[in-house]
Amino acid sequence: MEAGIAQGWREIVGDRGHCVSLEHYGASASAAELFEEYGITADAIAEAARTTVQTTPALPIPSPSPNPSPTPTSSSACSPERR
Repeated sequence: MEAGIAQGWREIVGDRGHCVSLEHYGASASAAELFEEYGITADAIAEAARTTVQTTPALPIPSPSPNPSPTPTSSSACSPERR
């Protein structure tokens, strides 16, 4: 949901995602009136989420790695020599 244009969100939601947004400028009223008039409502957001979930294939769940890499405990970028 974006209370402005959805530009920039498309790369996050992807081609199958749905944006609920106000795609133009110039309307003047309270936020509640504008949102209702232009369909930025809880129902619209819920429907967009339902549609996205129903139309997007599930991603496979990766199997755990048999030999996970140890988590590093320090970073050379933070060592005193680099400060």
